[in-house]
Amino acid sequence: MVVAIVGLGVFGVSMALKLIDEGAEVFAIDKEEEKVRKYANFVTHAVAADVTDRDAMESIGIRNADVAVITTASNITMSVMGTMILKELGIPNVIAKAKDEMHGRILQAVGASRVVYPEKEAGERLAHSILSNNFIDLIELDPRFSILEIKAPEKVVGRTLKQIDVRAKYGVNIVAVKSGSNWILTPGANDIIKQNDILVAIGSNEDLERFKE
Repeated sequence: MVVAIVGLGVFGVSMALKLIDEGAEVFAIDKEEEKVRKYANFVTHAVAADVTDRDAMESIGIRNADVAVITTASNITMSVMGTMILKELGIPNVIAKAKDEMHGRILQAVGASRVVYPEKEAGERLAHSILSNNFIDLIELDPRFSILEIKAPEKVVGRTLKQIDVRAKYGVNIVAVKSGSNWILTPGANDIIKQNDILVAIGSNEDLERFKE
């Protein structure tokens, strides 16, 4: 997968490095040549260009990206114009960082596939972790569904997935279990949950909330 990261601020760089670590190809773009030079050796390809310049975007081969992430939210005009241009150039999935709700609505109106609010989402995850001893992380898939990472509650330790039957009781699916350093993907009904296992569940936000509690 080729991911274009537009904007090499703290958010953009951290995302780019994580994507590279996970095996993706990263095409890093920023107006400032100094930033491009600084991170060029850490990504697949880096170029100094203005995302609001349609000709420039086309000339650098942005069409080859499967996903583009516009990480600059402080310059609303740049993020909105950049989203429009990248969608016009045929990038199927354009994700844009928003400064606030109004900014997010504008980005959605001009074609953003997804709008993210990193500070808000980080704050919500921290609040969840403070309120729940077992909670580890929550990844929102859309406004209705999420993926939850949670330490196995004491009441399920020593029991099989069939015995706890979370799908019937809570409407969620356990899609993976981390036991020590090992990951069990698509665990079976007879797999036993051990002390300190981490459960990865997917479902509606409402059902996950009931499961977490």
